Amino acid sequence: ADGQWLVGGGYRLTIWDVKKLKPVHRWNAGALVHAIVIMPDKKTLVTAARGEPYASVWDATTGEELERLFVKTSSETMRTVSSLDISPNGKLLALGGFGQAVSLWNTTRWTFVQELPDSPNDQGRDGNKYVCFSPGGKLLFAKGDWEIPGRFIDVESRRIVRELIEEKDLVYGLAYSPFGEFVGLAGSRGIYLWSSRTGKLVWSQKGEYWSVAFSSDGKFFAAGNGAGSVTVYKIWQGEKD
Repeated sequence: ADGQWLVGGGYRLTIWDVKKLKPVHRWNAGALVHAIVIMPDKKTLVTAARGEPYASVWDATTGEELERLFVKTSSETMRTVSSLDISPNGKLLALGGFGQAVSLWNTTRWTFVQELPDSPNDQGRDGNKYVCFSPGGKLLFAKGDWEIPGRFIDVESRRIVRELIEEKDLVYGLAYSPFGEFVGLAGSRGIYLWSSRTGKLVWSQKGEYWSVAFSSDGKFFAAGNGAGSVTVYKIWQGEKD
């Protein structure tokens, strides 16, 4: 969060010093890591790897694996933890993946807290592949499979409070805007900005996209596509017709 570190995944985890442009720690992860979060104390990393039904907790200075957080899954063949996110206050870790509900974990003791409800249309499919906390931490957004719309879940009450209206795409990445007004999705058919308040589509662009991100001031929205390019869009800030 302070911009001091950049962490790269793959079969080896590498922590880079951003100012010096040099690696400061590097170790073998034992599997192909595809999702990483840095804990606020900067002493701990949490990762998810392809084909593994758990998230790994690492000591960021020694490379020691401290914990494995196993998820419940309805599938014996597709059991990968696909994504993870830390709540803004750093107290909760959310894990999402195939054939499983979103699970929440206490980051102080690394213990299981609870599962969040599935969409009624999920039926053990890939509806929870990607998860993301809202900036305030009250809501968690989950999305995955084609026919299962993205949904906003109240973390405290465990209720689905809103779903995206007529949203049907296979999503590869998502991001919450820094002030919580939008959710950006990257999918097989396009990129999208959705209103988090109404669940309605605000803007879209056709194509195949793999990742999305917002600038910290909320004025810009970036999307990476399958051809290897990144496009940056300016978000309209004023009144409109």
